[in-house]
Amino acid sequence: MFFIELDEGQASLADIQRISQHITEHRQLVSLMTPNQAEDLSTILAPTLRADHDEDNKREHWQRLLKEFVIHDAKGEPIRFYREPRTGRLYFANQQGIDAVIQQTDAELDSTTSR
Repeated sequence: MFFIELDEGQASLADIQRISQHITEHRQLVSLMTPNQAEDLSTILAPTLRADHDEDNKREHWQRLLKEFVIHDAKGEPIRFYREPRTGRLYFANQQGIDAVIQQTDAELDSTTSR
């Protein structure tokens, strides 16, 4: 099982750039990216002088990266981004990790509704 919680809900542009920066700090991850995914990452991290920080364009590239970026662990299991639909939390996980996140979320939501 493997999962990392990356944000706790709606990602701000600062969250998106922070997560993207962490990806670039792990050369192994960048080497597994397709040229289009690497371009998405570059666009997200590119400085801009625009007042809106080119947020719409960066979010568009982020959404594509969330959908398309997949790596495989030593057992060949895919590890990908997963957004838990009920909480909006973003994870990077293999399938066992996703299943654990769903169980954990079920337990959290059950405990809050039973109060």
